[in-house]
Amino acid sequence: MRRLLLENSVYEVLGYGVSQALRLGSNLVLTRLLFPEAFGIMVICNIVLFGLTMLSDVGIVQSVIQNRRGDDQDFLDTAWTLQAVRGAVLCGLTFAMAWPAAQFYEEPVLTGLLMVAGVQLLIAGFESTSFFTLRRRVESLKLAIIEIGVHAATILATVSIAYQWRSVWALVFGAFVGSVVRLVWSHAIRIGYRNHFAWDASVRAEILAFGRWIFGSSVASFLSTRADRLMLGRLLGMSILGVYSIALIVSEFTGGAVSKVVSGVFYPIFARVHNEDPARLAEEYDHARMRLDGVALPALGLLAMLGDFAIELLWDPRYAEGGWMLRILVIRVAIAAIILPCEACLVAIGESRFGFIRSVLLMLAIVIGVPLGYSIAGAEGLVWAVTLSEIPAIFVLWPAVARRGYFRVRREIFAVLLFGAGILLGSLIRYALTGAWT
Repeated sequence: MRRLLLENSVYEVLGYGVSQALRLGSNLVLTRLLFPEAFGIMVICNIVLFGLTMLSDVGIVQSVIQNRRGDDQDFLDTAWTLQAVRGAVLCGLTFAMAWPAAQFYEEPVLTGLLMVAGVQLLIAGFESTSFFTLRRRVESLKLAIIEIGVHAATILATVSIAYQWRSVWALVFGAFVGSVVRLVWSHAIRIGYRNHFAWDASVRAEILAFGRWIFGSSVASFLSTRADRLMLGRLLGMSILGVYSIALIVSEFTGGAVSKVVSGVFYPIFARVHNEDPARLAEEYDHARMRLDGVALPALGLLAMLGDFAIELLWDPRYAEGGWMLRILVIRVAIAAIILPCEACLVAIGESRFGFIRSVLLMLAIVIGVPLGYSIAGAEGLVWAVTLSEIPAIFVLWPAVARRGYFRVRREIFAVLLFGAGILLGSLIRYALTGAWT
């Protein structure tokens, strides 16, 4: 099991790393072909799509991975039917929201952008459950290859269109091409079955019962992870929002890799161990955490001290403000890296309510903290409020895993020390380069 965890963690990180390298390369090209406002407008467009997706999340993917019947044809076909219905509904809702969103942000182009983007949700609804099955079987290499392929197709289309049009429309049409490639690929995989429309009442009941906390968690997660961008776009305009999005992209290079490993490897393995031999879960959880912390936290400490150099080096002066934003945002990613495995472990044993609780705490911290931070210190206060929003969840998740025997005080102290070691090393490198510690 540990070899499976290690191998697939490597595949997840490599796949994510290649995808992010492609994303970074395309972003560097696109920021020179387009204007900052284009990225701000696209942030709002993506928030609407993400919000509708999260507000309708009933845990279909998680159910297929966690449920003992997750390999049954009836279960998979019913899950696919639910997903297709959801995609059609989301497409209609996107169409309905397009004009009001454009009016609210005083950006008429949002109407057309959202309508085209809404069709992507319809397409996504008809993707095969083959991706879920690969995730359940912990076949991360195949998933990584697919992810890289879809990213490459999306980037090629986006850059080609942007070069010709020099318009924000390139970002939407490029994503549309990627969604079509992903749909076709999902049905072309040889997975041992083909999806058909089905409606097994018992399966539907199981999915919805498990997903009720996933749904609540998704609603709160949307508000907690996107409220900052919604407020920033309204308060400071699309140009600043575009700069903020660059800082988020860089901060999520490591944070996204952590999330991929936790959701793509830790969660299915924890669920398998719990189903086969629950007594081993504490040991497997401890082993997984030590491996993850040892790699991710020092890297995040380095990024906190040196990330602004990357922005200065790779982006033109219009995005320089993203440097100080990045140095603060990395702290949030480090906190999340410590508590995400806690949540994954609890959900894997069927305690999906803790994902909901964490998301609610995040939401409250963001909704209350962001306006307060902005009123006190402007954009900097807003960024600090976002960064500190992960802290309240610690006081719920740590006691929860402790009651189940998975918590180790020494491990958590060691995790903080690893992050501090990365900061110290980054400070030394910074001093060598600039003669200053900060």
